[in-house]
Amino acid sequence: MPDDIRNANELGRALAVYGSTVARVMHEARGARRFRLVAYRLTTGGVVGIHEWVISPETGRLRPAEEPWVTWAEGEGRAVA
Repeated sequence: MPDDIRNANELGRALAVYGSTVARVMHEARGARRFRLVAYRLTTGGVVGIHEWVISPETGRLRPAEEPWVTWAEGEGRAVA
């Protein structure tokens, strides 16, 4: 069941938490070189957040490519992740 996210801070945290969980699972599968999480607005289906992870050349583990990208204006409703 998707999480009901109500603001930009919650979305950024959800992307970071889900990203680290997926990175651990994908690392154990030994096939992933990168992945991207995408969050969509509940009402319109528009993209409101992205967090991309890549393989670190130093450690061989998946790590965030950058901070989560979140576009969210206050009062815009809800999203799901």
